[in-house]
Amino acid sequence: DKKVLDFPLVWNNKKWPRLWQFNLHYFEWAKDLLNQLIFSQESEKEKILLGIIIDDWMKSNPLGKGDGWDSYTISLRCRNWIWIFRCFPELATNNRIESLWHQLCWLYSNPELSNGGNHLLENLISLIIGSLQFEGYKSKIIYNWAFEKLKLELNEQILDDGGHFERTAVYHFLILDRLVELGCVIENIKCERPKCLQDSILKMVQFARKIYGEHKIIPPYNDSPVDICPNIDRVINFAETYLFKTEYKY
Repeated sequence: DKKVLDFPLVWNNKKWPRLWQFNLHYFEWAKDLLNQLIFSQESEKEKILLGIIIDDWMKSNPLGKGDGWDSYTISLRCRNWIWIFRCFPELATNNRIESLWHQLCWLYSNPELSNGGNHLLENLISLIIGSLQFEGYKSKIIYNWAFEKLKLELNEQILDDGGHFERTAVYHFLILDRLVELGCVIENIKCERPKCLQDSILKMVQFARKIYGEHKIIPPYNDSPVDICPNIDRVINFAETYLFKTEYKY
């Protein structure tokens, strides 16, 4: 479902379905724009617009108010902001970095421990990636807590056969993609390859190959919304590139 939005955006509109509104707060839509900007020779206007939208989010979503401060929306948005700031450092103004830090601290204080499952993994992955963007005592506390909790969750959520315990194919591939992304960030920043991550990713890849198979069909069991499923061949390729330290094949 697509909508043409006026600016400034209405970030919290009671007339919209909540899931649609959540997607607005994720900033997942910015990934397409980010890809365009990376390969475009004429991207200055789009970069300026992206910065304006980030500032508009900050202005319209005060601390703790609205769907933008749901722990799940924070988890996805923080990672997307990080990629934006890493790709285009000129967009990483002091105010935007401060907002990113406040969101991470809020997430650290409000992880989805009661919900668990893939939502909690998203929280923990974002806390780890986010904490590695900052220096200082608090960021180290966040990293250590989130990583120890992640190890426990991986042990519980990734079953012996390599499948995710929610038994939903699409979420299996999403989580696999997130874990590989996390592994790459940790290796790039800390020069470490945590065994718990490598073991989980390897088991998940093996399971993914079994259920995807040569027919390349996503098993439709449980809640498998194909509209949010990543490119499975790309995910498996990405994971094996990380595991075996090979060159990524486009």
